[in-house]
Amino acid sequence: MTVRPLPAVREQDVLRAIKQYLELRGFRMYRRNTGGAYAMRLGRDQFVRFSEPGAADLTGREIGTGRTIEVEVKRAGGRTNPQRERLQQAWLDLAKRDGCIAFRAASVEDCEAALVEAYGYPRRLLV
Repeated sequence: MTVRPLPAVREQDVLRAIKQYLELRGFRMYRRNTGGAYAMRLGRDQFVRFSEPGAADLTGREIGTGRTIEVEVKRAGGRTNPQRERLQQAWLDLAKRDGCIAFRAASVEDCEAALVEAYGYPRRLLV
């Protein structure tokens, strides 16, 4: 009998888990799509950008306070373009300077650690 390795965890799966966790913690979360595409405008193709370069994968606000949260999701061990990495870090740094909750996470545990250690939220039992 051959044993097949487990499939690799996809960034999309990590993103979904983090989004659900934050919603359970009292945040209203939204997935932000970034990038661009060509669209026909006035008879010619024109590049249309979705969001700003470097914008975090998840954005939202805390229910009750309205405090903004920005989360850049990375799959553990995933590779990233260095230029994109710099833009994403600059986005998170600017969000922090503006008073937002902003961090990078590769798991729900990373997300909870950031909330507890960097922002003083109480630890919650992960079930």
